[in-house]
Amino acid sequence: MRQLEKSAAPDSLKENAERWTARYLESGQRTRPWAIDAIKQALASETAGKCAYCEAKMLAVSYGDIEHFRPKRIFPELVVEWANLTLACSRCNQAKGAKWDPALPFVNPYEDAIQEHLSFLGPLVFGVSDRGDYTLNELELNDSHRVEARDRTLREIEGLLRRYESSQGYTRDRLGELIDLQMQSGDFTAAVLTYVRTRKAAINLSGPQTANTM
Repeated sequence: MRQLEKSAAPDSLKENAERWTARYLESGQRTRPWAIDAIKQALASETAGKCAYCEAKMLAVSYGDIEHFRPKRIFPELVVEWANLTLACSRCNQAKGAKWDPALPFVNPYEDAIQEHLSFLGPLVFGVSDRGDYTLNELELNDSHRVEARDRTLREIEGLLRRYESSQGYTRDRLGELIDLQMQSGDFTAAVLTYVRTRKAAINLSGPQTANTM
């Protein structure tokens, strides 16, 4: 999980939120006012097409689910509240479901400082707060498939770093750009950033984007 920044709500949502919410409440919660292309596209843009929780890229093989931080079953009045929406993979969305404990809410990557709740070491995620532990365990962020996927990504990054260290000129610049891209918008950004930072003393990546992210 990495820090996310909320974008501006789509115009269609700004114009219709009140009406859509009223219709949702009147229908007994049987409509799906959040399921429109403009909302999905805006959420995909602000999450780089990744799950807001586990950070797996999914849009190449899945549509992704529009996730409600505060469950719509409990907070139907927030069904199209822009701050309450994000994009999640089906696994995280289903695992979270309608669970809601105001004393122990899931970590929200838009509102919470991630480093206060979760830390990353290689392919593993660790909780550093009660909320971090709760989020990690409920969403099964360290299940074997996810750990294996993060490990593969880190091995790819290690390969790029080694090639970068032994390259010069144009090839070195291109490899630096690829590493930048992976650090910013690839799978498992938080794990990748942590991994690269541990090698910061041994490498000197070029480019303003990497300088900013390290």
